[in-house]
Amino acid sequence: MPTSTHQLTFRMNIIAKITPPVELGKTPDGICMNYPIIGGEFYAIGNDQSKIKGVVLPNGADFFRERADKVGILNAIYSLQTEAGQVINIQNTGLIRNTKKGQEMVEQGIWPIPESEYYCRCTPVFSAPEGPLFWLNDSIFTGSVTYPAADTVDIKVFELT
Repeated sequence: MPTSTHQLTFRMNIIAKITPPVELGKTPDGICMNYPIIGGEFYAIGNDQSKIKGVVLPNGADFFRERADKVGILNAIYSLQTEAGQVINIQNTGLIRNTKKGQEMVEQGIWPIPESEYYCRCTPVFSAPEGPLFWLNDSIFTGSVTYPAADTVDIKVFELT
């Protein structure tokens, strides 16, 4: 059996600010709600180890869907802008699954819940123009997502190497 030599390399931390959701309601795909992304900040480590900083632009949303089994499907589409003015688009899909206790807390209107009460992972795909971040187009990424406050999403992004 082949052995894997893949590793995860930390590449980026995105802190996005969101507003309360715009609720669409029940659809054939589940309960849908859109969480507008209104700003934030990020820092990244380039493939040449350069440090890159910037902001989350207030132009996106997480088009969230809750399945019948209470698992949440993330589908966030938004943009980052570096301090140098370069814009990077992201489509970040993933899921959130609560523990039994976490689901009970959510149903009682408690949010955010402790990190120990949910599992949330994502797979961001980047669209970067020519320049120092062009390499983002040519790698596979995964991430962990936490919610330190009701209006804050913390995404740690890793490159699969």
